[in-house]
Amino acid sequence: MSISIGIVGCGRFSPGFISLFRDHPEVSRVALCDTLPERVASRLEQFGLSEGYSSLDEICRTDLDAIVILTQPWLHAPQAVQVMQSGKHVYSAVPLIMLPDGDEMLEWCDRIINTTLSTGMAYMLGETSYYYPGAMFCRQKAKEGAFGQFVYATGCYFHDYQIPHSHLENITKHRWQDKWDMSKSGCIPLHYPTHSIGGFLSVVGQRAVKISGMGFKYPNDEWWRLDNMWKNEFSNEVANMRLSNGMIARIAEFRRIAGPCYEGFQLYGTHGNFIEIEEGHAYWANRHDLKYAPLSHEDMIVEKLPPEVLESFVPNGDLGSAYGGHQGSHPHLVHEFVDSIVHNRRPKIDAWQAARYLAPAVMAHKSAQRDGEWLDVPDWGDGPAA
Repeated sequence: MSISIGIVGCGRFSPGFISLFRDHPEVSRVALCDTLPERVASRLEQFGLSEGYSSLDEICRTDLDAIVILTQPWLHAPQAVQVMQSGKHVYSAVPLIMLPDGDEMLEWCDRIINTTLSTGMAYMLGETSYYYPGAMFCRQKAKEGAFGQFVYATGCYFHDYQIPHSHLENITKHRWQDKWDMSKSGCIPLHYPTHSIGGFLSVVGQRAVKISGMGFKYPNDEWWRLDNMWKNEFSNEVANMRLSNGMIARIAEFRRIAGPCYEGFQLYGTHGNFIEIEEGHAYWANRHDLKYAPLSHEDMIVEKLPPEVLESFVPNGDLGSAYGGHQGSHPHLVHEFVDSIVHNRRPKIDAWQAARYLAPAVMAHKSAQRDGEWLDVPDWGDGPAA
């Protein structure tokens, strides 16, 4: 069986995904869509494709099997609902949605889940941290019982707004195009939490039940202010939480911090610990070790792509090109979405997991606005049994 895929959003994030979906052995047709016709034409020529559309309405009327949403974060959820209601499976870039209003974000979690149930269409969140080498390694160790009882986890996404190699300020301005002005500056860091929370939640298989948040205010900050659309002064936010198995966890979302961009987690148990200091520097220790043992990239990638998929992704044996993007996660995400449709199963990062990656942090920001008050975290359950 082969399937057909439409990709909506042909901006700077799209090339890697266009090539991966095009090259997957179980994808027979790829169409592109963007509101800028010249952008569609350019990508079609770049990737040797021929089918293009200029609106979501138009591509939803086609006979494509699934649609991939790579648009702006405030559009993700409403577009995903429209796609599923048109009878197509959907893959969404992260987060599920990002808005100034946390209550509205929680409402969209509810709508995504209910639309999945009412239409029977699959929803998958493209959270990269699920397929980071450290997450793969830890899931295997957890299956072996090597952690013992989980006791503590911490996840971080450190991404300074003006870091030279990944300039979030410029990205924000680019997203708004000619609608940009300083009223749209800043963000709510905890409203983009998936990179810090997704990795360890994918290992422990639990959900947050109680949460407390705190925020840092940079003095005289012209970017994070109460008088813009976000109404938020916190450039850096931290959330402490209790999970459903009793363990404690913490996430940190920082947008003003020195040093390179860092996404990762550390996970501690009664029998084993995993720590990652930075990408490429991870360590494991069990309760009898006197020091941590370093782990190589190869040690940690224990969830392998099928040989025929890897071969189709690798031009001229260049593994780097196949595993590029967010610690090599992109090929795994593409294959997981395609494979879930081909075999008629729920994706591993489905609508219920997407809500569990977002809702705790939304509540944590509410808590930070209340000086750390402990709040309950809403939950939508595990979804239907397979």
